Amino acid sequence: MPEKRKSRNDLAAQLAARGYGPDQNAKPISRDEIRRAVRGKRTPSHQRPPSAGPEQEIIYRRDIPRQSPRPPARRRTGPPVILEESIEGMEMRHTHGKGFVVTTRADDLEAVQPISTRFKALLATDTSGLFARVNTVCTPTRIEPQDIIFMDVESTGLGNSPLFLIGIMIWNGSVFEIQQFFARNYAEEAAVVAFFLDACSAKKLLITFNGKSFDFPYIRARAATTRVPFTIDPYHLDMLHVCRRIWKKRLPNCKLQTLETFICKRRRHGDIPGSEIPDAYHDYVRSSDAWQMVDVLKHNLLDLLTMADLMNRFPAMEVE
Repeated sequence: MPEKRKSRNDLAAQLAARGYGPDQNAKPISRDEIRRAVRGKRTPSHQRPPSAGPEQEIIYRRDIPRQSPRPPARRRTGPPVILEESIEGMEMRHTHGKGFVVTTRADDLEAVQPISTRFKALLATDTSGLFARVNTVCTPTRIEPQDIIFMDVESTGLGNSPLFLIGIMIWNGSVFEIQQFFARNYAEEAAVVAFFLDACSAKKLLITFNGKSFDFPYIRARAATTRVPFTIDPYHLDMLHVCRRIWKKRLPNCKLQTLETFICKRRRHGDIPGSEIPDAYHDYVRSSDAWQMVDVLKHNLLDLLTMADLMNRFPAMEVE
């Protein structure tokens, strides 16, 4: 310890010799003198410049997002909408549970009767683009309208998250008929999957939009999760690939609603965006308020009709 104290004193002496030490002749300053000096440097309030208003302030903060915030989710005020009272459907039971089934005849919808009539006529015409593409997939089987099932899925997200709606469109006598299998809660998913598999097992050709990559594998995965036997293996026409070959050079993209706008010349009004559908369903399960589910069912129905309408507009094979 004495050696350390000696080294410190030596160092202090060396610094003092070079002018880095305390001034030995300086008088000590009291706290009152320091306070008076600080107060004397303050600018009187009447001499201070006016502060900038809120519109003149520029604030730089790292936590402010650089992108515009997403628009808020749709909100609604008023009494809750009861699904069974607002949509004409019925509860149906299956060995795998129960679900809600909505059936809509195509001739009850505006401008759909011509779609059904034209589809049947083109499918029977050997030179039509519809006939050529359907029979290319199903060769050597000859396909009739009653052999076809259209399908579209609405789910709670990607991956292996639950699905809650499978819409199909089948031929019923002289027109298309839409059937929508809806799960009112997560427990009814198994019945929804089973209803679709039963309907599809009686058909030869499955028609989807991006179904080979998403819808069909998704249902297979959910069937395994819910322990519903998956035994179907129909012919499968994925319209996304066909539409890309036909119209990709004419359109900005080949999304279904883009095709609907530019090829079918029809725009949707008040349609719920697909990105909002998962959250809308979770809200419905929590609150039992089906005000958004009405829009989701309509969205699913229009997707099915658009697929048939696009097939009616397929050009002949040599035009591609």
